[in-house]
Amino acid sequence: MKLRNFLTQSNQTLANFSEKVGVSEVSMGRYAAGKRVPKPAILSQIVEASGGAVTANDFFPATTTPATRDSDDGPVDMFICDICGIPRGKRLNGGAIDKLFGPGVTMPGSVFAVDITGSNVDPSGVGMADGDPDGYCKPVPGTLVPVPWAPRPTRQVLASMFEANGRPYWLDPRQVLAKVVARLSKLGLKPVMAHELEFYLLDPETLKPRDRGPTARVGRNRHARKSAAGGQPSPPPRSTVWTRSTTPPM
Repeated sequence: MKLRNFLTQSNQTLANFSEKVGVSEVSMGRYAAGKRVPKPAILSQIVEASGGAVTANDFFPATTTPATRDSDDGPVDMFICDICGIPRGKRLNGGAIDKLFGPGVTMPGSVFAVDITGSNVDPSGVGMADGDPDGYCKPVPGTLVPVPWAPRPTRQVLASMFEANGRPYWLDPRQVLAKVVARLSKLGLKPVMAHELEFYLLDPETLKPRDRGPTARVGRNRHARKSAAGGQPSPPPRSTVWTRSTTPPM
């Protein structure tokens, strides 16, 4: 349901609903008029404050697809991440792509409750215990991009899972994060994180991964620890850079 329609049917004013969500009345007016799309944390607050009547997809035209879908650019690989950070999803073609940008693509909610090997963790209460119901995966705005290393035209898109009533699925890590960010925002805090980058080292001539990278010596530090035996600085450690022997996607 569109935000404007929800406010009318529930007899709520912009001022009252803005206070519930924690944003200014001016901003809420822009959201209701379709002039601005709320940020993920605010979207989560709107969904919660509306009891799930207003969903994230209600801020985007249901019959309009992104410009990158106007032409036949091949299949779309839809990804959601489980609680271990491993991407899981489906390859979509034809009408399935329209479902993604419409009611959503169904996947079992238990996909989030798997361990690092991909086995379902049934004691979590998600899976066989609850009948393994499906959730509805909908695209995260702005994440539909081409895959430059694919042998044929392919695109990728990130997705979030919702329940049938439009509420964010409780076990979706992206939805959990949005709720935490919203709570921090109410306290006037903004979370900041750092990424640990992992990459391949390629041979400059063959452009293929090397089984073993160069061995480097770490320089001495004037504050280096002294060895317990002779009181002299310990020799600098040796570090070796390793890479996988498989060819990376490029």
